[in-house]
Amino acid sequence: MSEPQTVRMEVGPPESLTGWAHSFASSLLEAPAATSDVYQSLFDNSPFVFLLKDEEGRLIWCNRLCAERWGIRREDWIGKLDTERWPAEEARLTRERDLAVLAGGRVVETWEKEVRADGTVRYWMTCRFPFQDESGERHVASLAADATRMAEAEMALQHSRHELEEANRRLAEMATTDALTGIRNRRAFDERLQHEFALALRHNLPISVMLLDVDHFKEFNDRKGHGAGDEALREMAQKLQAMIRSTDMVARYGGEEFIFVLPNTARENALMLAARIARTVAAMEGPAKGLTVSIGVAAKTAELLNRERLIALADEALYMAKETGRNRIVASSAER
Repeated sequence: MSEPQTVRMEVGPPESLTGWAHSFASSLLEAPAATSDVYQSLFDNSPFVFLLKDEEGRLIWCNRLCAERWGIRREDWIGKLDTERWPAEEARLTRERDLAVLAGGRVVETWEKEVRADGTVRYWMTCRFPFQDESGERHVASLAADATRMAEAEMALQHSRHELEEANRRLAEMATTDALTGIRNRRAFDERLQHEFALALRHNLPISVMLLDVDHFKEFNDRKGHGAGDEALREMAQKLQAMIRSTDMVARYGGEEFIFVLPNTARENALMLAARIARTVAAMEGPAKGLTVSIGVAAKTAELLNRERLIALADEALYMAKETGRNRIVASSAER
């Protein structure tokens, strides 16, 4: 009784699959009939689609899965050109890929999407490579693996990543948005002022800060109720947002206070905006009707190198506006 023969295959990196298929293609063309039958049986039971074409593009061999993939009988395709097997445009693209493989003498890998007649979608990872048999004839081999699970997993991963990024974006938005008014909050203002003040220092640009307080808002709430007070703040916030430039920012600073950062804005221009805001608020109808505001304005000077000090000066100016009668604007004159 003869000893059983063991065939050992060394499994290497992915690129070795092409070399293995190359060896198989050569063996299939050059092996005796009995051995070819073994190779045919092997590849008919493999999970890969495999086909061989001659230099002219004629199909000279394919395995069972290849025939099943396209729903044909092998004997109907053997010896036929791409133009006899595919619609004109698909045949042209297939031939272009094969010619590129032959001309470049290299492996060409592609991802291919297949939409079947029943609407199902399959994804294939295809590897085309050239080789010559012992007689010198050139051939193109194509080895394809069903990568649908891999593609679907990748798409699911990308979808999850997109959802995570969107969730993070929404969380970041929530973290910097005032829940009541929908405009930016104090945290967003602090981050923006840090950025804009650094630019102003670096490029010697003007920058101003305005601090606004709604006059007698506690009495307004006591008289009309907190619901009406919330509505008034929401309406006022939207009005303030509409009055500034896209480069400016207004944020709810706390309670009935709003704060503005005005990049590239000198004190005189900030005072003009403050006056326009005060007139607009005083003329508002609806929930905010009858309200007025006090505004403190501070602008960076050559000596002022600290953004916290800029806010403090605006706060001091606001305090003076409220102490001297409210419904007025005070600009800081401090050269500190």
